[in-house]
Amino acid sequence: MDNGVRDLDLARASGVTPQEVRRILYELADSAIITCVREKSPELVEYYYYLNPEGIKRFLVENRKEKAEKKEELKYPFPEEYTLYQRKKLFSGVG
Repeated sequence: MDNGVRDLDLARASGVTPQEVRRILYELADSAIITCVREKSPELVEYYYYLNPEGIKRFLVENRKEKAEKKEELKYPFPEEYTLYQRKKLFSGVG
């Protein structure tokens, strides 16, 4: 098994505060993109984060579906039988 990455290591490498890194990690964990393993020793508790390939696939599929739905909603608001002249007339307020 891979060693994973600690939140403090990510904070040091990115130059971002540990709180901000944890907030982002929690969002990724909620989306099942990453998983977290807690290791407890007598001195401290450490969390190691791992990428979750199945969660990443699921996330990408869901986003593709949402984009396709949005694309369908953004269709041109006029029926195809309207001519360019009729469309301009509607927008210009003439007639």
